[in-house]
Amino acid sequence: MDIFHCKDDMCAHLLLSLRVLSHYGCAQTTQTTHETVAFTPGAAIAGGLILGVSSLAHYLNCGKAVGASGLFRAFTHKKIPFEERLNHLPFLAGLFTSAKWILLLGFSQQLIPVGGFGLVASSTRRAAAGLLVGVGSVAGNGCTSGHGLSGIGRLSVRSLINTCVFMASGAITALMFDTTGALGVSQRARTLDSMRWLTSEEFSLFGTFLVTGAIISGTIALAGRKGLIPRSGQVGAAIRAVHEYATGAFFGVGLCVGGMVNPAKVAAFLEFTKRSFDPSLMVLMASALAVLIPGFYVIKNGVERPTFHPEKSAFAEPFKGITPKLLVGGALFGAGWGLAGVCPGPMYVNCGASLFGGTISESGCLDLILAFFVGQNVMREIDSSGVLNAKKTSSSAEKKTSS
Repeated sequence: MDIFHCKDDMCAHLLLSLRVLSHYGCAQTTQTTHETVAFTPGAAIAGGLILGVSSLAHYLNCGKAVGASGLFRAFTHKKIPFEERLNHLPFLAGLFTSAKWILLLGFSQQLIPVGGFGLVASSTRRAAAGLLVGVGSVAGNGCTSGHGLSGIGRLSVRSLINTCVFMASGAITALMFDTTGALGVSQRARTLDSMRWLTSEEFSLFGTFLVTGAIISGTIALAGRKGLIPRSGQVGAAIRAVHEYATGAFFGVGLCVGGMVNPAKVAAFLEFTKRSFDPSLMVLMASALAVLIPGFYVIKNGVERPTFHPEKSAFAEPFKGITPKLLVGGALFGAGWGLAGVCPGPMYVNCGASLFGGTISESGCLDLILAFFVGQNVMREIDSSGVLNAKKTSSSAEKKTSS
């Protein structure tokens, strides 16, 4: 544990949680329903394109790469500036309310049912999953959106390695603990034999939504640079906040369209050896990256500053360096993802759907999100103690040298 320079009592709490997980295993996770998962490449492509466009809009106009796990920093117990907390809220609010937009936009309720998708039945398993995802996302400094989309989209080797680690860890964990079984996914039929493409109505609806979002974001960027709307000051900050909320909701809709909000579909993707294997999420990531890689390149090389941060000299760049902490974080994050089939972005969307649907108390979302909050804060505390230990070591070394 010297990788993290953590205090003994903090490490003990984390290890105790992991022991609880190994003790309970798959107990209390059986579901009476049997869900049949279908391979949906059309919806996956549409969802990936929506995710790509919303991520680029956020980057172009706000200068920030989308990373869902970092949004909960607004609620951290650590002392950070109020403005920093405030800056995380609009995009997060957009994700939480995106299920409502599904209804308002006339999209099919199958994209996310009232009350959200069902989670694994075991509260112990949900808590363990949330804790691992929370700790892993802070230790690895990212999640499926931060590393898998924004990081790889900016050609970050660090993000590519972290993504490979959490994908492998997620698959191993899901197979070991039978997550598809815990979520009631049927193994009777082979998923790849039931491919479903978009209907003409869905194609038109998703296409209109995608093009409209891209035009609005591009118009805002152009208007800001032409001086038609303020880029700074109180009015500029207000426009930026509305834009961040809109891109958050846009991103959440993309998660729903692509199927990432459904834990059963995620588990079916991770458990690649079973009859229920569903590669839809692989198609979603590929289509999103097909937009993000050239998009990030054009923005970084053709645009000097973000629309609403004209004082910034550059756009946000991914962190560099591959460390043991990055790899351990990816492994822990993947284990939590594999246990419940839920990562931060889809978790926010599902929790919002359960809140608006009046099922928040019985849906299991509270267990998951509270454990995620605890995991993130524990890991940030460990990080802080590591920094302090490093400073103390450096200070003592300097004293010895001077003496």
